[in-house]
Amino acid sequence: IITIINIIGGFLIGSFQHDMALSDAASTYTILTIGDGLVSQIPGLITSTATAIIITRASKDEENFAEGTLTQLLSEYRTLLIVGFVLFIFALVPGLPTLSLGFMALVFLSLGYLTKQVKEGKIDITTVKKSKPSAAAASQSGAGGTTAAPAKKSEEEILKEEEHKINDILKVEILELELGYGLIKLAENELTERIRSMRRSIAESLGFLMPKIRIRDNLRLKPNEYSFKLKGVSIASAEIYPDKYLAMDSGFITEEIEGIATKEPAF
Repeated sequence: IITIINIIGGFLIGSFQHDMALSDAASTYTILTIGDGLVSQIPGLITSTATAIIITRASKDEENFAEGTLTQLLSEYRTLLIVGFVLFIFALVPGLPTLSLGFMALVFLSLGYLTKQVKEGKIDITTVKKSKPSAAAASQSGAGGTTAAPAKKSEEEILKEEEHKINDILKVEILELELGYGLIKLAENELTERIRSMRRSIAESLGFLMPKIRIRDNLRLKPNEYSFKLKGVSIASAEIYPDKYLAMDSGFITEEIEGIATKEPAF
């Protein structure tokens, strides 16, 4: 509706106020209306793109922002090819910047083609070719009868490795399950498979990929105690006894049962 109003209003203004010919007024204000519509879509496009990047990155904290953005942009070659083709069509439209649109079309088409080749295995970007040793080095090692010793790491490299180790120790997991030493055998059996099934079920029913749950032992807990943490803060803890049965009061108890008084966490 706004587009029609702009065209009709521009046509009337051009004809009656600026004394333009009917054909010139229609051509000029139609082009201006189309340009106004395209320009008004740019803020919405930027906002929707930024929102999509933030939402899809919420469950992938392993990557930083730059890596996540590049992964999303280059993950599907068909999208890149379609964008390149559309830009190429726009470059052929009279009045639009042919060189700029043509260059961007070439960039997207090239990226799409390279991404397609990588996915099909025709290009391996992870392969690093090792240079062959020179003849002089080979003859020297052969004459001496010894091989060259590996280069020692510099102090800077050693410090960087230690820094990475410290960062791994201090890294706070989003979801974490700590077990006492008496419950470690649970993690070795069906606990991990149940957690995996639960994450899959949540993803299928709610469309949300729950972050991975890291399971670790904690000697500061009681043998049969567990603690569930959210970003390093304990939000639930209790004690369980894998070698015992849980008897719940249904309201029709005739006699008491000897055992450890407890509370079922789910109720």
